[in-house]
Amino acid sequence: MILRRLATSIRKQDWFAVVIETLIVVMGVYLGIQLGNWNSDNVSARSERAVLEQLHEEVLIAQAVIGPGGPSHVENFTELVQLILRDIYEGENNLPPNVLCSAVAGSHLVLNPVGELSAVDQLIANGSLSSISDAGLRSSIASFHALSTKKQARLPELSAITYNLPGLFPEYFALEPFWAEEEDGIQWTAECDLEAIRADQNFLNLFAINTDAYDSWYQSSVMDTFVELETLDTHLDRVLGIEHEEADQ
Repeated sequence: MILRRLATSIRKQDWFAVVIETLIVVMGVYLGIQLGNWNSDNVSARSERAVLEQLHEEVLIAQAVIGPGGPSHVENFTELVQLILRDIYEGENNLPPNVLCSAVAGSHLVLNPVGELSAVDQLIANGSLSSISDAGLRSSIASFHALSTKKQARLPELSAITYNLPGLFPEYFALEPFWAEEEDGIQWTAECDLEAIRADQNFLNLFAINTDAYDSWYQSSVMDTFVELETLDTHLDRVLGIEHEEADQ
C-alpha cells in the first residue's frame, strides 16, 4: 500500500508526499532489521546462559569430587596411600584385605578423577567459545580445556612406566568381576596373597615404582585441576549472578 501511494505521488510530482512516504519505507525497513537483530541477540543470550548454567553444575560436581571432603581430594588420597604403604612394607593391618588387594592390583591404572567437562567440550567443538561475552570467563574456560587436554595426553606416557602386577604375578592375585549398579558398569574385587607379596622384593620394587608414578601424577593433576575449577567457578558466579552462602564459622 505504501509503495503504491509512493508511486502515485511521484506521478503527481507531489514531492513532499514522496519524501514523507520514502522516510516511512526507510524507517520500516530499519525497524524491521533492528527487531531482527534484537531477537537474534536475545536468543543468543538465552542460549549462552543455558550453556553456562550447565557448566556451573558440572563445575560444582567436579569440586565435590576433588574438593575438601570429596572422595578424590588430595588429603584423602594421601592418607590412603600412606596406609597402603604401611600395610605392604611394614606388615600393618590398617585396611581390610579386599581394599588393600584391590589397591595393589590396580596400582598401574593411572586415572583422571576429573576429565573434560561436557559443557566445555560443547563450546570447543561447535566453535562457540569465542561468542562468550565475558573475556575473563572465556579465558578461564580455555585454560581449563588446555589443562584437561594436557593431562589426557600424559596418561599413555604414565601407563608405559607402570607395571600390571596381577599380570606379572598371577600367582598372587585372584580377580573377580561384577556388575556395579551404581556405576552402571563392570567393577572387580581382588584377593591376594599378602604374605607372599611382602616377601617378594621384586614385587615390592615394582609396586614402589607404581605408587611413586601415581602419587606424582595425582597430586599435581588434582591440585592443578582444583585451582582451575575454583577460578572457573568464580567467573561463572559473577557472570550468572550467583551468590553462595558463607560457610558457618
